[in-house]
Amino acid sequence: MQKLRKTILLAACALMTQSVARAAHPLVTEDANLQTSGKQQIEFNGDHWSSRKGISQIGNLTYTYGYNDQLDLFFSSPVRWSSPGALGDLSVGSKYLFSSQENTNWAWKTEAFFPTGAKTYGSDRYDLALTLVRTESIGPWVIHGNLSLNIRQHRQALADAQQRDQLWRSSVAVLRAITPQTQLLADTGIAQADQKNDGYWQPYLVAGLIYSPVSNLDLDIGFKYQKKTLSTEKQIGIGMAWRF
Repeated sequence: MQKLRKTILLAACALMTQSVARAAHPLVTEDANLQTSGKQQIEFNGDHWSSRKGISQIGNLTYTYGYNDQLDLFFSSPVRWSSPGALGDLSVGSKYLFSSQENTNWAWKTEAFFPTGAKTYGSDRYDLALTLVRTESIGPWVIHGNLSLNIRQHRQALADAQQRDQLWRSSVAVLRAITPQTQLLADTGIAQADQKNDGYWQPYLVAGLIYSPVSNLDLDIGFKYQKKTLSTEKQIGIGMAWRF
């Protein structure tokens, strides 16, 4: 029973990474960049997550297709590598660029989550994540800003009683090019807690690096720290984005 309880806790905590629309790893904050018409991208990342409740190894695979120069379509599926390994809930979405100026872009991202994952690594609800995105370029600096709302539809009364139906997040990310191939990044924000009994606002901080050996390939590494009412979560991971 104790082992089962620990497994459930790990799965629940790992699912917290799905509570907002996903951004390019290791960022939490989404960018307004698009693939453009006919271009494609595959992203894969793996993270080691830890807190006082335990540890877990999780990953995510995302495929993006540029429908046109203003609209990207994508689907994403998380996976847990640590035992018991399992697939998570599938999500599909779009990112629409509705304003583009010389150095500033505005986009609207919509992502829908479906309860298709394994029982040990999935939820009982349908989620809809809506994110307003702003990206500004200033010389070697790039700044992303987000305002995001996650709307949930629970299927079980217990989950509805314990978890919030709506989660707000506000965040900003700053990237600084230090060489033509390398960017340093910092990402910080505040989000509502998933559980009703776990405080209200939970801040986080991400620091990392993106290295692009060629123009269509990004390799990254990042560290995330998040302070919660009942625990402190740490996450370190690597990722890859390939465009073609």
